[in-house]
Amino acid sequence: MKKVIPALVVASTILTSQALPSLHESVSAATKVTTVKYVTVKKQISIDGALKNISTIQNGSKTLYSLKDLSSVFKITTSFNKKTNTADFKMVSGKSKITLSYNSKTKVTLLNNKKFSASIVDNKGVLFGDLNVFASTFGKEVLKTENTSVVYISSLKPLQADTYETQFIAGGKLLITGDTETASNSYIVNPVTLKVEKTLPYQDLTVSNDGKSAVFVDDEGIINIIDLNTAKVTKFDQNVEPKTSTIWSSDNKKIYYIEGDKNASISELDIATGTFKVLAADNVTNKSDLMIASTSPLKFVYNVTKTATSTVDPVTGEQTEIDDSTAGQDLWSIDTSVTGATALQLTNSSDNKVFPTVLPNGFYGYLSQSTEDENALEKLIIHNPLNNQSMSLFNGKDFSLLTKSMDGKVLVVQKLAKGNQVFELTESGMLKPIFKTAETINSLTALNTSKLVFTYGDEGEEKTAYVNNGTVINITK
Repeated sequence: MKKVIPALVVASTILTSQALPSLHESVSAATKVTTVKYVTVKKQISIDGALKNISTIQNGSKTLYSLKDLSSVFKITTSFNKKTNTADFKMVSGKSKITLSYNSKTKVTLLNNKKFSASIVDNKGVLFGDLNVFASTFGKEVLKTENTSVVYISSLKPLQADTYETQFIAGGKLLITGDTETASNSYIVNPVTLKVEKTLPYQDLTVSNDGKSAVFVDDEGIINIIDLNTAKVTKFDQNVEPKTSTIWSSDNKKIYYIEGDKNASISELDIATGTFKVLAADNVTNKSDLMIASTSPLKFVYNVTKTATSTVDPVTGEQTEIDDSTAGQDLWSIDTSVTGATALQLTNSSDNKVFPTVLPNGFYGYLSQSTEDENALEKLIIHNPLNNQSMSLFNGKDFSLLTKSMDGKVLVVQKLAKGNQVFELTESGMLKPIFKTAETINSLTALNTSKLVFTYGDEGEEKTAYVNNGTVINITK
């Protein structure tokens, strides 16, 4: 799995249905009264973010939707030919023309003059049909959803790519990074209309706290900052040392990162002046997961990977024995405001400490992952830096991810028998439910606890889902 992307915009206008009564009356006069009694019920659909009420009937186990109502919200022209008893539904887009015809006497449906299989029922002169078939026929996309009875439809085709990382940016839009068969790009996407507003030929981007910019390090070790509004890229090429784990300062004026072949130093870039500076060169190698523990004084916490040790045969030079009993990761911290400060080791245990997170109260959280048993539960651990003590929360639960929303809320993902449950870890130490999904979450990003986005699926086939007030909407294919 690749490592770890607003207010709804009402974008559609309700068309008047003044031309439709004649269709209704003509169909009613030309057809026999059915002996089946249907109860008409209004159901909601969301088209490009706008909620619409559509009349429906229940035909056996299937819900059929009023084609008159759907035509209105889909902007489809309707007409009725009295001589042929045929209702026509037409849409013209550029050189493309789609005509769906239904003969109320013969019950035959034609699509562009060819026989077409569609479930259509005439109820008192109003035609009802399959929503999925009708929408897809006219180029609309019915989106896969969870936790809602509302049907979500987009006028645009969703982005089709292996989308392995998604982040929120300014305006509630998304920066989605993914691979297609021909390229690896990042896309600025409106999560409501699904419109791809920009395509950027960059990957491994880290979005600023205000969502206006993103930073990435290119293959030459050069830091690049991209303005997400204009797509203008600024290069800072005075320093070409290897760089990893780039993060933004809280005021978005500096970039902090781990530097060097052995990931031993912590450095900064002042964006305004273009000045580079080493903040800590403590000779602790294999750093990763750099985080700001406090801004005044400027203190960092990070992971340090402990590798296995080996015994080398003095004659052949070959490794004869490998000891991985101490392999794993530990949390360290350093106060860069103190000249020549020594790094402090916070933990000392043989496990991987994944998704380390600085909590609002100054404690550190992480998931403890066994290095010996891949089937062992991943435990939620909270570390108190004041007394250097750790404690496990919610023993018996199996967690898979820990992160923070852009407004500072702590989120944790629990594994279920099928799918995942996302909670907010409150300041009082309780788990507050946010939403459930039948999918297995690979990465999670949140604007707040109401608007989130996650990726799911197997590597190479990952998709992105947008979560709005608990409703899960799949927005890529």
